[in-house]
Amino acid sequence: MTITFQGGRLPAEPARPHLTFGAYLRPELPAPPASADWLTPVPGDTWGMLGNAKFGDCTCAGVGHKRIGDVFVNQGTVLKVTDKDALALYSAVTGFNPNDPSTDQGAVCQDVLDYWRKHGFLGEKIIAFAKVDLSNLTEIKQAISLFGQIYCGFNFPGSAMDQFNNGQPWDVVKGARIEGGHCVTIGAYDAAELECVTWGKVQKLTWAFFRKYFDEAWVIVTPDMIDPKSGTDIAGYDLYALGQGFASLTGHANPVPAPQPQPAPVPSPPPSPTPAPDPRLAEAAVLVGRLSTLMQPWAPNNGGN
Repeated sequence: MTITFQGGRLPAEPARPHLTFGAYLRPELPAPPASADWLTPVPGDTWGMLGNAKFGDCTCAGVGHKRIGDVFVNQGTVLKVTDKDALALYSAVTGFNPNDPSTDQGAVCQDVLDYWRKHGFLGEKIIAFAKVDLSNLTEIKQAISLFGQIYCGFNFPGSAMDQFNNGQPWDVVKGARIEGGHCVTIGAYDAAELECVTWGKVQKLTWAFFRKYFDEAWVIVTPDMIDPKSGTDIAGYDLYALGQGFASLTGHANPVPAPQPQPAPVPSPPPSPTPAPDPRLAEAAVLVGRLSTLMQPWAPNNGGN
């Protein structure tokens, strides 16, 4: 099936208040892995076009793709998202009317994310979102490896449409003209390339293409990724501090549960004092002492003190 580009991502508005992901990266985090892949486990026929083959709702199709991927990776179930679902979100955010082409004007990524946080999509509200520094390769990899698909906007060159329709990776083509803005979710990377979801399938892109055309990316914290007892995501990242920053920005309570204190370990009772050996039983006492020493590693696991 040949796809015709539908522009739908309006330019980012970097001056608007937002969280920055890098401010909440702990310095003690290990370096990101050489590769990460949250997309391969998801059945390829579950992504869907989500209306973006006909309308400029790529920002809302990206929401659907993020939910589909997170639910499958975290729960092992397929979440059914339809074109109607994505277009309903597009209408709610922008006033889009499928019967009035003049209303198909696209959307700002941050507006879509803010609506998702406040009103939800298919019964789920996101907890927080934060902008990724695209000039920092380590931060990009940390964002993907820790949080799965990141929500991205870029300026779409006409050459990329030909590459997509020909089953080729997106790569830089000299002289290609920008057709408009597009939104995708990126959920995999290695040293050579990244992978995103768009127009119902997984699409490869080179790092050179990413660096040249992408100008915004957002980490999205969803309820699927939170352990309510620890306040960490499924990769072990502590989200409570990020929630505190989001609360300060929005004026709402921290949406991430505070980590619950772990109960203090109960100390073992001190060993009973060993009575002085009877001089008349010196030889027996020595034997008992040797046996006691030999049994120390064994006794705790076999009912001993």
